Amino acid sequence: MKPAAKLPPVRNTAWQHLFGLATTKEQMGEVVELFPRWRDSKRQFDATNVEAFIRRCEELHCPDLALKVFSDHPKYGIDLCSLPAARRLLHSLHVEHPLQDAILLAALFSVYNLPPISSDLVSCAMLTSACFKHGSPQSLTIAREMVPHLKDMLQKVKPQKMTLATEPVERAKDSAKEKAWLAWTLNKIEKALKKDGADYAWLHQWRMDSGHIQLAP
Repeated sequence: MKPAAKLPPVRNTAWQHLFGLATTKEQMGEVVELFPRWRDSKRQFDATNVEAFIRRCEELHCPDLALKVFSDHPKYGIDLCSLPAARRLLHSLHVEHPLQDAILLAALFSVYNLPPISSDLVSCAMLTSACFKHGSPQSLTIAREMVPHLKDMLQKVKPQKMTLATEPVERAKDSAKEKAWLAWTLNKIEKALKKDGADYAWLHQWRMDSGHIQLAP
């Protein structure tokens, strides 16, 4: 890939192609350096390109680069414009990257006028799981504060609607992936609640009713 400064002006439809050309974090970093020029031209990224950017960062194991971009809107000018995009980025960050990255992303929800993370079931579950896993006094405090929100949301969602897809075509859909992320994190949260000596019967029952518990390792 040529240095960013030598790349020609980018049309809106070309961004996904550029993301695909990047095969390393360093090359994606070169693409990112084009973003300020796009901002200066008073152009905006649409939701499709935002989600494609996050997906490619996930594939290249550099979601921290995407977090850097969304954390500096004055420089890069890209909006974290949808919950699906935010969920995917949180999914990429919450297991293998420092907890502070997931917490920073959670704070960005309000910056980009997204619903609070405590009101989004999938995001709430991922952050709660990450906080329990981290295990510090501060992270456990956050996790315990999130649990009532998680319980309240699960009580409002019919478990049968969150049954995991079994057909390959269905499993490849983003909505099915989000259900799988939820199932995986709820399994972790139930184990954490049990270890913490907290009530987890409500979660165990919901996972039974949704079929998640039968599929857990």
